[in-house]
Amino acid sequence: MTSSSPKIVSASVRCFRRVCRPWRRLLITLLIFEMVLLPNTLLMPMRGVEASGPTSPAPPDDPRPGGDPDCPEDDPDCTTCGDDGSGGGGGASGGAADNDDDDDGDGEPDDEDPIEDCHPVYLRYGSASEEVADLFLPTPAFDWGLSRSYSSGINGNTGNGNKWLSGVADMYLLQQGTDVALLINANSKAVFTGAGTPVAYTAPGDTSFELEHDATAKEFVLTNRRTKEYITFFDFTVTPTAKRGKLKEESTLQWNFQNKTGFQYSYNVITGALTQITSPEGQDYNIVITRSGTRITKVEIKDGTTVLQRVEYTYYEDVATPSADLGSSGDLVQVKVSRRATKDTGTTLSIVRYTQYRYNTGSQLKAVYAHDAIQRIIASLDVTDETNLLTKADLFGTPDVEQFANRRFTYYAGNAATSSINTPFATGENLNSTYGGSEAAEAGYVKTETVLTGCGACSTTGGITKSYFYMDLAQGATLDQNEVVRLVVVDTEDTDGNTDSRSIYGLNDGGRRLRKVFIDDPTGTPTYWCQSWKLATSGKEHRLGEYRLPSAHNVTTAANLRNYLDPYDSETSSWTNDTNTLNASDGAIYVLAYNEAGMRTDTKVKEGKNGTAYFVRAVDYGDADGDAAGNDTAYSTRVVARYDFPTQTTTKTDGKKTSYSFTFWDTDDRLAKTKTTTLPAIATSQNGSGTATTVVRYYDKSGRVRWREDGEGYVKYYAHNPVTGGRAYEATDINPGSVSTDVSTGSTGNWEAWTVGGPTAISRPGAAACPPPSIWSKRPTTTPRDTRGSWSRRAVPSTSPPTKTVARSSSPTGTAPPARPCCRSASPSS
Repeated sequence: MTSSSPKIVSASVRCFRRVCRPWRRLLITLLIFEMVLLPNTLLMPMRGVEASGPTSPAPPDDPRPGGDPDCPEDDPDCTTCGDDGSGGGGGASGGAADNDDDDDGDGEPDDEDPIEDCHPVYLRYGSASEEVADLFLPTPAFDWGLSRSYSSGINGNTGNGNKWLSGVADMYLLQQGTDVALLINANSKAVFTGAGTPVAYTAPGDTSFELEHDATAKEFVLTNRRTKEYITFFDFTVTPTAKRGKLKEESTLQWNFQNKTGFQYSYNVITGALTQITSPEGQDYNIVITRSGTRITKVEIKDGTTVLQRVEYTYYEDVATPSADLGSSGDLVQVKVSRRATKDTGTTLSIVRYTQYRYNTGSQLKAVYAHDAIQRIIASLDVTDETNLLTKADLFGTPDVEQFANRRFTYYAGNAATSSINTPFATGENLNSTYGGSEAAEAGYVKTETVLTGCGACSTTGGITKSYFYMDLAQGATLDQNEVVRLVVVDTEDTDGNTDSRSIYGLNDGGRRLRKVFIDDPTGTPTYWCQSWKLATSGKEHRLGEYRLPSAHNVTTAANLRNYLDPYDSETSSWTNDTNTLNASDGAIYVLAYNEAGMRTDTKVKEGKNGTAYFVRAVDYGDADGDAAGNDTAYSTRVVARYDFPTQTTTKTDGKKTSYSFTFWDTDDRLAKTKTTTLPAIATSQNGSGTATTVVRYYDKSGRVRWREDGEGYVKYYAHNPVTGGRAYEATDINPGSVSTDVSTGSTGNWEAWTVGGPTAISRPGAAACPPPSIWSKRPTTTPRDTRGSWSRRAVPSTSPPTKTVARSSSPTGTAPPARPCCRSASPSS
């Protein structure tokens, strides 16, 4: 695969992030959330692949404190937290395993994505990109997803066709001298620098990865300190040679600690093609891959001979009489995903969804049709079914097929002269002189993107079109991460041609946003709203040092704007343009600090560039077990304290401190067993007790919350489905010293006994006799693969209790029973 410029898939701007984050969780691993982009001209001769890209992802849009104050971390009752009952703890999306609070304490996600517009166009190199998860499988260990990724700027034919890569079949290690590179997807890799004998590997500075070589087992072990992922690859000495560098097993530290198998990958020993994946121990489904040559045509998740889910890939040459507008040989033109519904029997998979793609010459993606658009075409035009649509031209029908597309792209056929170019706002506009840029080589870059927000009468009403114009900024021989090297003008209009606004992005060489300005009436009497980002000049690379809101900037003229867009000159170490366009004492500026691991410790805010920075949030890291073993250093990624600041202060210890202490299952202090949260004490003068309240979480060896004791001593118990890992049983106000058989023995095939995963009987010294606890129990359907059932509220023990079924999608919709004061208990212990 070849490329003349770096590319990536992902989205960071808020308006797109909020939409895409749920399905992004379905990707193969959270590695993608910490992706390091491909450096220039990575050659992969053993796969016939070449790709390239910038060096790492971009800073977050907005570091201001956020989060949901009504959703405490690790609270399994809160459906917006990680452990939402959708699967077991651990890897890709199991939330209870996220028991070390690995966020940075600012209420924002830790992942820092590359800069794109609100829709999938990577601005640094003008590439259209896609990232899609086709299949999803919850397991007792962690959740898994089959993903694929696309970039218009690369060339080649791999697992999913031209310019597409499969998230499992095309994820592998590459040997580059003494270094090892992890290929994550079509656009991303992480390079581990090797040195010494035996070789030790240093991970990229903006990740939490660790890579070790096990020469005896002939494998590489990749772990992630934050997400607790544990992934093994065949090394470069294993035989058969076709397996070298390939993904061997995907698991979590918790699951591996129990010597249980995770997702295991099998390959054709001659070609090295991925043929089958076996799901983790306790479930053991088979994921079977069918190929035609090098391309994947079908993937099925099977329980024995029963197919649970299936995805089928159709390529251009598979269509009997494809339209000339569809694409060319090797292009992925249709994806059909089928899933088994609860009432399906035999071979029936009644839940079916289609997605179709169309391409220009050279496999440039020009249109995406989601399932809803395809069904509207079939209902409105002379199209018999989905396959028949693949034979129709773009302009077939009234309105024509093209008008139904959810997204459409056009591209520059050659380099454009931004010194005199037609924009939605003016004819022959000189963007170079107005904004201080110079000509860029944008041949093959995205020129326009049209997104339809509603179909109406299936015309373009309700959509928007964005036009992209690219310029360079010359910065001399030495490039700094805070230097803007690329300006991208994005003009927005509705699909009827009515202009709306202009935005300009200033990006560094790695594609990170350093500047963004929103302009109203750009060719008349413009008004500017400016935001800026300054990367930290010391410590770990690619950390955000300051974020400046529009109120902090003083940009009122075109000359001011040109200075603002070119903030720093590394040759002269001059920040003059930056400081001259900031207010001295007006406007909010967030100032951020990090520990040696690159984890954010301090979030402060000041008024103007000369203002005093006051704390708004702070975080301490360590392992908080009280001994000298494990990782008690500042290099840890585990949150051990948070500080909130109700009053203005420059001293961290003046804040209200919430601390976290842990015990661990392992001697390396990586797998939490208990977590005790100590909340700030409320003084009696403020109607408090004067005593700090504690909350305890007890985790099993899979990283799932099994017991929870609240601040008043009430205990809640959780059990999980043994096949899917989803939460299947909850007991409220339980007496751990006297439990029902539902808790002590579980329910075969439905939920696990309390001894599964490590927890044993929990003592409650001196506890009074309690009335029967109230139970929210999740009753699985007859097929254990169904992770969602109905919830019933009932009292136990009882010989024949009445049952009231409450419909539930993710949390009980009924009213939970009141607490029972007599059911206070001691903290859970093993």
